[in-house]
Amino acid sequence: MKGLLSQLENALGVLSTNSNTEFNGISIDSRNIKKGNLFVAIKGKNFDGHDYIGNAFKNGASALITEKKFKDVPQIIVKNTETSLGQIASHYLNLIGPLSIGITGTNGKTSVTSLIGSMLNEYKPTITSHGNYNNQIGLPLSIFKLKNHHKFCILEMGASKVGDINYLVNIALPKIVTLLNVSPAHLDSFKTIDNILTCKEEIFLNQGYKKIVILNKEYTNLDAKLKFIRENHFNIGFTHHHDIKKYTESTNIEFNFWPFAFDSEKFSSAAKEKNVDIGFSGVLQNLNKNADQSDIRVGIMNLFFHTLYDVPLAKKKSYNNIKIFWNSIPRNKKARYLSRLLNRRQFLSHDDYAKMMRKTKIYINTLSPMGLVSPRFFECMASRALVFCEESVLYKSIFPNDIYVTFKKDLSDFDEKLFHFLTTEGNRKKIIDKAHAVVKTEHTWEKRINDLLTAVEKKSNGRAVA
Repeated sequence: MKGLLSQLENALGVLSTNSNTEFNGISIDSRNIKKGNLFVAIKGKNFDGHDYIGNAFKNGASALITEKKFKDVPQIIVKNTETSLGQIASHYLNLIGPLSIGITGTNGKTSVTSLIGSMLNEYKPTITSHGNYNNQIGLPLSIFKLKNHHKFCILEMGASKVGDINYLVNIALPKIVTLLNVSPAHLDSFKTIDNILTCKEEIFLNQGYKKIVILNKEYTNLDAKLKFIRENHFNIGFTHHHDIKKYTESTNIEFNFWPFAFDSEKFSSAAKEKNVDIGFSGVLQNLNKNADQSDIRVGIMNLFFHTLYDVPLAKKKSYNNIKIFWNSIPRNKKARYLSRLLNRRQFLSHDDYAKMMRKTKIYINTLSPMGLVSPRFFECMASRALVFCEESVLYKSIFPNDIYVTFKKDLSDFDEKLFHFLTTEGNRKKIIDKAHAVVKTEHTWEKRINDLLTAVEKKSNGRAVA
């Protein structure tokens, strides 16, 4: 950020001592200040920036924002320098005009911020919060990294007490917000989980403008959250859940179905040798009983293996000549303990999982534990593995019906179809080729982001948002 002190006078509501003084950046650290920077004297718990003003000017500062008057230096005197830092950041963000996105939650903020930033940067120039710059001081400093060419600003928002998120939102005024999760962390400062929830939900509050909410698919107390969205008059929503009608009717806002996709860097091709005939990896029990398929994975395992509880021990005779990769999480603690003792389950890193997928001819892929079409469907298709799944109308909302193969939920036709596509490579290849072509053009994360931005743009009355 650079400009004249006069440009900050309106933002701060005070006059400077020398309005024509130029500055070429903002710093709060006198040790690292660069020549021509504006020095903001922040008061901390263990330090006071006002004690280092002499060092700041010695090291090249051109002007000062301070709570005290200093002789013979260009300065703006304010009541609170920390608050003023936020006001300047808000002014600068509005001046540059990128689409700002706010992200909060107990866990995963930094990772999600980085991920979204990386994806959007492939679309248009994007800047993200760096390090742990997510508080009242760090967030403004992240904003000051903006340049005129940036179209997106992705900001992580942290908190140590109720009111912190609201403060940061008033600085950034994010047009898209997401609350990742809420769990009992930092209870020494928040005291209760309810206080944490109250604080994190501040990202949703109406600051006099409409914002877009991306709802976590596994967000706790979903009905309560939908009620909260309705009462606070949100603009538009995106969800992986298929029941868009329920979401729309519950909130009185437009909800968009936004399916999962695949990572094109990890799942873009097949291995040179497809040496795994049948692959499966995941939990055995569906957590959503309403999905009507909670025992399908257990039934399939019992077709393949002699088992002890939910632990596969040895392949049954009819499958002896078939190479099966079966990596499952049993349904109960006893079985999970046994599977670890017998080394019947591996921990697969994301890279190991991707390698396995690329080596697989047919991958058994049922609906996720929440009754959703999981990312594995897309990953299978991108890796040229045949998707072999239970019958469900949900697939038709995403895919043409000729790019995957279904079996009946009672498994009555499972063996017949499985052996048919294992032994007829030509038929299997036809489906795989179609699936690969569709998923590469329609189901990348790049495509999903573009679809989201298009929907946002339409919702903004035809005005481009980025």
